[in-house]
Amino acid sequence: MNPELRTQLDEAAKRAKSRDDKAEAIIWANVLSNAGMAGIPFGIDIWVFAGANVTTIIALGHLYGFTTNREQAGALMKQIFSAVGVTWAATLIGAKFFSRS
Repeated sequence: MNPELRTQLDEAAKRAKSRDDKAEAIIWANVLSNAGMAGIPFGIDIWVFAGANVTTIIALGHLYGFTTNREQAGALMKQIFSAVGVTWAATLIGAKFFSRS
């Protein structure tokens, strides 16, 4: 194999490993922050949880070369917050339904 090509392949492998290490650090930071929010009463922390996950998704996207503009990031946040709102409402309704014996 051509020595120059081999050098380029080795450098590309190092960059990929470094990027994967950064991605793992981002994911663990999100896991730890979400685990830390477990002590906060349900309903308060759900919005922070959703915001942390949106931030993680965008950070991982940038790390792997998927950039977003403001409109795309806003659409992603709107979709996640809508899902969180529906889940939260369903939990409240379910709790009221099952609390009546």
